[in-house]
Amino acid sequence: MAEQKLLEIFEDSEFGMHPMSYDVDARAFTIGGKVVPLTSPDLVLETHSPSGIEVVHNEIMEVPVHVGLFGNPFATPKFYRWLQESCRKDDLESARRVMMTVFEEVHGVQLGKIQDSPDNLFGFGVGFLRPGHLTLNTIGNCACLGVSVDGHIVSYREWDTGFAEYEFHNIDMPAQRISLLAGMGHLALRAAS
Repeated sequence: MAEQKLLEIFEDSEFGMHPMSYDVDARAFTIGGKVVPLTSPDLVLETHSPSGIEVVHNEIMEVPVHVGLFGNPFATPKFYRWLQESCRKDDLESARRVMMTVFEEVHGVQLGKIQDSPDNLFGFGVGFLRPGHLTLNTIGNCACLGVSVDGHIVSYREWDTGFAEYEFHNIDMPAQRISLLAGMGHLALRAAS
């Protein structure tokens, strides 16, 4: 019942769900079918307020991650199951490296070796709040992306359906936000294949 209710909410055009992924080789996001390279002058706008094609009801479950009207990622049961059943430690490490590389490129800096440690609390990391629900950290004071307990659309009550709304915390600059989206989008691309 909760899953059907969430599908109806996602289908509502007011919330505008846009499929999202990040391709490391192309150095670009795909948001709502629109390719947005890291070098695009519209990068910040397109990752915050997408203008690409919105997903239709019967496609919601086929795409691991969507970006909504407010720029927050939403995970579907497909992503949830992949994280629980198929995601490996090297997938998480790969996402961590993607976040670091994207941060360096977007912010125009070379980070020191200390930031390359997964144990650095103020650096880049990928882990789980609970099985199937990611927490991604980028450089900064607890700058992260994790599941929202009381999101705009999905709350903790629906987590067991596989749907989850993610929210950003302590994001002070575009490079932080974009690096977190790149890490999640990279995993979404792996989950889709």
